[in-house]
Amino acid sequence: MHSASGYLAVATILVYLLLAGWIGWRLKKGILPQKSGIMLVAIFALGLHLLTLAFDLLRPDGGQNLSIMNIASVSGWAISLMLTLLYVKKPLQVLLPFTYAFTAIVILTDLVSSDTYFTHLEAHPSLIIHISLSLLSYAVLNIAALMAILLAVINRQLKEKKKFALSPVLPPLMTVEKQIFNLILVGTVLLSFALATGIFFLDNFFGSGKAHKAILSAIAWAIYTVVLIQHYRVGVRGRWLVTSTVVGAVLLTLGYFGSRFVREIILA
Repeated sequence: MHSASGYLAVATILVYLLLAGWIGWRLKKGILPQKSGIMLVAIFALGLHLLTLAFDLLRPDGGQNLSIMNIASVSGWAISLMLTLLYVKKPLQVLLPFTYAFTAIVILTDLVSSDTYFTHLEAHPSLIIHISLSLLSYAVLNIAALMAILLAVINRQLKEKKKFALSPVLPPLMTVEKQIFNLILVGTVLLSFALATGIFFLDNFFGSGKAHKAILSAIAWAIYTVVLIQHYRVGVRGRWLVTSTVVGAVLLTLGYFGSRFVREIILA
């Protein structure tokens, strides 16, 4: 990282962690945090994060550094942004502390990482489209997985008749379930286009070094498609919905980051 981006990264980490801590402290006390205050600080954190990414990704010669940690940081930014925007309309405050804290950890890992992967995306417009669709689908479907975990927590609290299940900090069960299916639908459409652009525009999409990503992404796509079909035909809920949504997100994560993480971080 450049010195300027290093200072920005540290500032971004601190703002994310302060925001996560503040929201978490309020939720622990059973008090709904002030939405306008969260949005103000979140916008500031996301803005700092975007500036950090600009310094890290863009090179003076016009190239880009698409290292695995830079891509992970972009994914963290996209997930944080989308969840923050969803929070405007949906009572998803309980997911915010975990998301902001995890994004801060990703930025910290990027800060101390020395891996690089330089390329020139401007010479390959189709690659820009493919990467953008892949990252968007990954962000949307990972938010669906977070909400599926939240759904499982609420279900367990209700079954065990815990008082926390009726806490105002938790969103209604049906609201969470409906939002999961909406996100899976949007994410699956984006993933479909991502796979299609990879097949038609990229050379050797199923070739050596790339086959695992294509195969795992295709399996995840199949899982999400089955979930949607079952939902619209007979209705899907409960443990099967949670398991399928989380497994799909794990497969996408392994496909997008698995081999590169081993190659660029562990074996570097």
